[in-house]
Amino acid sequence: KAQNYILQNQMEQQAKQTYALNLAQQYGVQVDEIIGYSTPDAMELAAKNLAGRSKEINELKAELERVKKAQKASIPPQNYDRAGGVRGRSSAEQEVDRYNNGDIDSSQLSENAKRLIGIIS
Repeated sequence: KAQNYILQNQMEQQAKQTYALNLAQQYGVQVDEIIGYSTPDAMELAAKNLAGRSKEINELKAELERVKKAQKASIPPQNYDRAGGVRGRSSAEQEVDRYNNGDIDSSQLSENAKRLIGIIS
């Protein structure tokens, strides 16, 4: 009986690993991000949530890069002969900090980024 239990446990672990691998490939997430969930439904829900979050993060990173490029294009070349203070963090960086701190959501960040690069007023 103990041997059957061990064999059954090994088979369940293998099935869980295989299912997690399939979900990871399907949703574009890492296996170790979902393997800790105890049921197949929980693993799939986690994979879906992680995939959506990952997509959102990648979109925000791309938007931030567009904002940075637009800002670079609109900032005149620096003249080090002028007296002046040190420039602080850019508006785009401040907006991402606000998003990371939970002060604004992704739709607000997107709206603010568009405003920064002049797409909307």
